[in-house]
Amino acid sequence: MSTFLDEIRYGDVATWLAAVGTVSVSIWLLVLQLRDRHRTREQHRRGQAQTVAGWLHKNDHHADPPALVVRVLNGSALPIFDVSIRVEVGVRGTFVRWVEAMAPHETREWRIGLPGYPRGAVLAPEVMFTDMAKTTWIRRSSGDLADPTLDEQRAARMQDPGAYGSESEHPTLSAASDDWEAWSGRRVE
Repeated sequence: MSTFLDEIRYGDVATWLAAVGTVSVSIWLLVLQLRDRHRTREQHRRGQAQTVAGWLHKNDHHADPPALVVRVLNGSALPIFDVSIRVEVGVRGTFVRWVEAMAPHETREWRIGLPGYPRGAVLAPEVMFTDMAKTTWIRRSSGDLADPTLDEQRAARMQDPGAYGSESEHPTLSAASDDWEAWSGRRVE
């Protein structure tokens, strides 16, 4: 009585190994192709958002009151919507400004009066916006572009008086509420 192993010929083993190798390579190539497609889709999804940036343009500590000048650039060929900036200045407060839309290739500037000279070193703004595909993005103060968390979406509209008891007690936090340009910024050429 012969067993299965006795009937296998060496040529058959080589054929089987070649077939397994071919299938393995085919699967590996398919995985690489799917990964590349995913990467391409993600790059396309982020395409417009990658051209939006916010930065501290000037720390005007000689002004009375001291002020931060923050700029946002929509570097894309399409508009962005529901644009908010948020600047945390420690005990001085957290300042939020908002504009409904920014045109293609538009730079907008906000001057934010502070109750005193900022002591922190990092004063970069967070910028939250919605692109033409109706995807909401956040450009964090670190420069990272991401899908915002629910907490970040809530915080994008919330000012904080810092060490002051309330917004009404804060000397500059609510100063922009009656001034449209202070709230929505001005276009920079």
